[in-house]
Amino acid sequence: MKASDSHKNNITIYYDGWCRLCTGFVGRLARLDKFGRIQFVPLQSLDVGVKTQEAVVIKPQLNMDEVILLKNENVFTGANAVIEVLKTLGGVANVIGITLSYLPSSFNNWLYRLIARYRYRIFGRVHCALPKI
Repeated sequence: MKASDSHKNNITIYYDGWCRLCTGFVGRLARLDKFGRIQFVPLQSLDVGVKTQEAVVIKPQLNMDEVILLKNENVFTGANAVIEVLKTLGGVANVIGITLSYLPSSFNNWLYRLIARYRYRIFGRVHCALPKI
């Protein structure tokens, strides 16, 4: 088994598949994830009955305005999810994630909610599709 295999698929990101900003961010993350550790699932797929162990874990927290990160059975939402996934990737993304984690969480959450509220108006919608890698 390769070293990267031990980390494979222990991270799942649930995102708004209709949001152009979200799918763009997921596409960028997929390119940065050199070892294929992250799985990406549009939140809309949970609405149509995709049954996974992760869906059972996050269903009470399901909110289309928040990205959800399931990492080693821990659930992170919103700004915390973005920060945690950045720290997971390493390199420059890791530095950005660590820097953001030092900012007050109230500021990170406020900024995240502001962007989430206006994301369709600013960035538009896409049909729920897999991100371009």
